[in-house]
Parts: sequence; C-alpha cells; structure tokens
Amino acid sequence: LRYDGAGIARPPAKDPAPMDLDAVTARCKALAPAQVEDTFARMGFVFGHGFQVFAALHYAADEALAHLRLPQIADSRPEAFVLHPSLLDGAFRTVLGIGGLRSEPGELQAPVALGAIEILHPVQGDCYAYARRISSDPVNGRERFDVQLLDAKGRVLVRIERLTVQPAPQL
Repeated sequence: LRYDGAGIARPPAKDPAPMDLDAVTARCKALAPAQVEDTFARMGFVFGHGFQVFAALHYAADEALAHLRLPQIADSRPEAFVLHPSLLDGAFRTVLGIGGLRSEPGELQAPVALGAIEILHPVQGDCYAYARRISSDPVNGRERFDVQLLDAKGRVLVRIERLTVQPAPQL
C-alpha cells in the first residue's frame, strides 16, 4: 500500500534488496538506550512508557539506525496494527539522531511534511529504523530524510520518503 503527498494510492513496488544492518552499525557510533531517552527528554520529548521504544541508536554524519522495541502495553495487541503508532514515532525520531543527538534548549525539531509512505509488509513487533538525510536548507533549518523500517534480517517493511523536519520553537 502506497500513499504519496497527493493522497494517491498505488500498488507497492517490488521488495527492495535487504539492508546490511551489520555494515551500518560498523560505520556508526552508538548511544545506549538510557542516553537516547534522556536526550529526548531534554529536547522536550517527554513520553510515557508506551513511546519509549529505543533499544539502541547508531549514528553517523548523514545516517542513523535505531533498534526499536514495541513496549508491552496492557490491552494492546501488536497484530492489531499494520504499523504501531509508537514505532512510527520512533522512526520519525530516528532522524534526530543523525549526526548525534543534540539537546540545546529551544532547538526542538518537528516533522512538518511527508512525501510518501509505502507499507510493503506489516510491522508486527520489534524492528529497525534506518534514516538518511537527503537534503538540508540552512536558511530555514528544514531537512529532508528518507526512512525505512526493517526487520531483524534487514528486509524493508515500510518506506517513508521525504520526511521534512524543521525547528519548532513554539512547541
């Protein structure tokens, strides 16, 4: 299932080649889960248990890979979702890890646009989010990213294209 910025549904593309997760982690630096959640809290992202999904975050200058764990929530069944909201939120926040998490006051970044989302396979539990910066505008602070949700073997489950993030000092 694919939806683009115009809201047009199209059949999904053929499955892309799996990503080599070991190769990505080998070229990246790592942050521990506690560091990730503490930094997000300092950024202003203070969430309950249901949105604390980061098991690990690996980052480099223009890419990041997060291991996302679906939290155990009372009365929630992972199979009831094609893509659980907490995992989608974790995928969006993965882009903030590119270049390393920074928590300067007043520097909250928020997603403001999405070019397309393509769901190739349901995300039924723990997964990985791979984010790659595709453009940056230093004048208005907007950055665009492509994000993929992957299973433990690197198979692409979901593709998010042209996720636009910008400073949101008013939040």
